Amino acid sequence: MLKMFLITVMMSSVAFAVGGFKNLKFGMSVVEVRAHKYCTLEYKQNGEKIVDIYVCHDFKFGSKQTSAAFYFINNKLERVSIDVGDRYNDMELAASFLRDEFGSPSSMFDIRAIQAFNAGIRDQLVIGFNDDTVLLKLFKTDGKGEVTLTYSTEDYYAKLLGERRRSNVAADFFKGR
Repeated sequence: MLKMFLITVMMSSVAFAVGGFKNLKFGMSVVEVRAHKYCTLEYKQNGEKIVDIYVCHDFKFGSKQTSAAFYFINNKLERVSIDVGDRYNDMELAASFLRDEFGSPSSMFDIRAIQAFNAGIRDQLVIGFNDDTVLLKLFKTDGKGEVTLTYSTEDYYAKLLGERRRSNVAADFFKGR
């Protein structure tokens, strides 16, 4: 079954620029995201000074309510992550829809990764679509599974790294003043 899943997911190839999720466009401010009223956003203390994370537990995804997280850098939406299930079957179904929308995966785990995951050696499996701006992850924590779907800007990691470097340089420059 897992081999068939790998073959099915890897068929066809199309790439699209991802500009956000639904009507939430990357670059929106927290105020603009709140105005869409998809869910009740709450600021999450995270120890990361560069990324502001807002979470909600009443986000509607398909026919169910679930949790979602919204990541902002410099008050601009850069990433949306949604809990889509808790089983491998949820990942399979989501991957099928993503393949229809974006074509074949841009990155994919192999059979060895699945074996390591099942043996408890590895704690996540990730499938990337659209140059990895769309990630589907299956996590295993304390024996429980969680499937998340994450949409990011193309330069999310570059912005994150740039802000971290800027923050570190500023901290070094002003140290002792």
